[in-house]
Amino acid sequence: MKKLIKQFSVFVAIIATIFTLTPVKAEVTNPGVITIKSTTKDKQYDIFKIFDLTYRDITTGETTTKKVAYTIDSTWNNFFGSSATGSKYILNDQPSGENLNMIIIGDDTKYINITESNVAEFAQDALAYVLSNTISPDKSVNGTGSDLVVDDLELGYYLVYPKGATTILSGNSSICSLTSTTPEATVNVKSTYPEITKDVNDNFVEVGQVVTFEINGLVPNTKGYSSYTYKITDTMTSGLSFDLSGSEFTVKFGDTTISPSATELVQNGNGFILNFDMTNYQAYKGQEITITYNATVTKDAILNVTTNSAVLEYSNTPTSTITNDPIQEKLYSSRITIDKFESGNETLKLSGAKFVLVKTIDNVDYYYQAFSSLTSTEQMTEVSTTSDTVVKVDWTTDKNAATVLVTDTNGYAEFGGIEAGSYQLEETEAPTGYNKLTSRVDVVVSSTKEIEGEEETVIVDASVNAIAKVANDSGTQLPETGGLGTKILIALGLIVALFASVILVTNKRMAKEQF
Repeated sequence: MKKLIKQFSVFVAIIATIFTLTPVKAEVTNPGVITIKSTTKDKQYDIFKIFDLTYRDITTGETTTKKVAYTIDSTWNNFFGSSATGSKYILNDQPSGENLNMIIIGDDTKYINITESNVAEFAQDALAYVLSNTISPDKSVNGTGSDLVVDDLELGYYLVYPKGATTILSGNSSICSLTSTTPEATVNVKSTYPEITKDVNDNFVEVGQVVTFEINGLVPNTKGYSSYTYKITDTMTSGLSFDLSGSEFTVKFGDTTISPSATELVQNGNGFILNFDMTNYQAYKGQEITITYNATVTKDAILNVTTNSAVLEYSNTPTSTITNDPIQEKLYSSRITIDKFESGNETLKLSGAKFVLVKTIDNVDYYYQAFSSLTSTEQMTEVSTTSDTVVKVDWTTDKNAATVLVTDTNGYAEFGGIEAGSYQLEETEAPTGYNKLTSRVDVVVSSTKEIEGEEETVIVDASVNAIAKVANDSGTQLPETGGLGTKILIALGLIVALFASVILVTNKRMAKEQF
């Protein structure tokens, strides 16, 4: 009996030895390496170690083997605590048919319930814990615009987070494990960052024209943030006039129209500030943001590049923000300058020449300038230039309503505030002592945008500055060949010739009779 008891005691000791836990932290004889694929240049990537790699000693008879297991990194204890968000990822027992990694918690062996089906959710929960608890990363690196290798890491289980990104997950792309047998891992962190784009319905404009701008972005995912700043500051130069109350300002998240509060949308000089706390709009996360508004082109746009700039500021962490570079739309308004001189003598400038400007599309349209302080009758007043006085450019089929420009002593006049296109100058009255032009003068205002790299270059035809070099001949212009004037002259000539012939014949007869 004593022998049997002794044998049983030895058997129990062997079984106890087999299941004795001896967690030993993995030695970093072969440091871990994480390769982050296709990083975004100058963006920060934070690397968090969630589990430390350990080994469990298992002894069977005289043989002891080590089996990989994990322990919770101390900064993550609260995440995996009882009833905490991460507790669902730790199981007391191995589910049937599963082969989960072991984790040692105190003196207990449990199992890590992170699988292909829930790894994306785990990464989101882990990120939320990082953001809400201001967890410091084990390592931070800056993106290079290409693959980035991060080495000299302890073995363990890691989360890679592109700081400030609002969309980071695609399967398990941000999670990796470094073990002694596989000390190198690659993550494909597919991340997007808040950014906006801007468009305008017309880049080549007339003074007084109302243009429509559109800003586009995406509603960010703000999980882990108690508040999330999404602030757009829009500014216009003096070539545009913006009034929030009359700008037909609209905001849409997807197909839903949003009505910003008085604190979310305010006038800001010649522009506006739109400032959302995006934690209040998570029902629309991932949907397109569309912001549209109007502005009016002013005379300051003439031959000056007019810009409308927008800047986005957004939350980078729960306690800090980051500001993107400004994005711009540029608008251009031009003028046609008249240089009037005597034919054959360009230095002799002619004053008093009168012109109207014609634009032909479907109809013959004449330029007229509208003044806010003048009546429609007074708008026909002859002027020497319009660039400094024009409030609005418009077009009429009534030539009598057209604005008439009169050249000054320098032979100068200009039509200002027009868009790129083909025009004609029509002289309605020549300077005193000179012949009026019998046909219109073609004028082309050509402006094109060219994008070279990241720089926008505007090419403006020289005609915009002083294209219309118009000469006048001196003297009185003779009637054209074949006209009524010509017929009258011919008739008078015949009468004179006939009268002369009669006189000549009569004189000859009288002379004969005298002799």
